[in-house]
Amino acid sequence: MQKNRKDYWESLFKEGGALWGFEPSASALIALERFKKVGINKILIPGFRYERNGKLFIDSGFDVTGVDPYMLLHN
Repeated sequence: MQKNRKDYWESLFKEGGALWGFEPSASALIALERFKKVGINKILIPGFRYERNGKLFIDSGFDVTGVDPYMLLHN
């Protein structure tokens, strides 16, 4: 079963597909504004492989650390 999941995700990304689109999520946009307001500029983003939310924070000048459990298990 693990192999099937890996094959699914690999084929999705190789084909340029994006399950959730390429725009940042609404929650990432809200977090960005709140973090700016209180002076947070360094964040950890789990599930970073897809990067759609990470790019928002990187482009906004945040120091971003991204991790993805999938990458830890399959590299």
